[in-house]
Amino acid sequence: RLRRAGFRLATLQSPLIQQRLNLHGTPDEMKLITARGEVIGGAEAVVAIAEGLGFPHDLAAVARTPLVMPLLRQLLKCPFCQYRQRLLTLE
Repeated sequence: RLRRAGFRLATLQSPLIQQRLNLHGTPDEMKLITARGEVIGGAEAVVAIAEGLGFPHDLAAVARTPLVMPLLRQLLKCPFCQYRQRLLTLE
């Protein structure tokens, strides 16, 4: 489903991605490179991916509010979420 929505997965450890993001090691959050070349991470990237997968625009708008976005950021720091080792790239 990700590929059909225009997303491609790449490991953050790959030399191409390390160079593109100017990384030295693995970052502490997932990264998304948009079609415009912008790099966003964490909760903002999750919301952008949800939009790309067809989630309702209203849901994404609520997720971006000052009350909800900090909660999403904290949720993504939970131990279960610490295994994010992927980079999502929007074609």
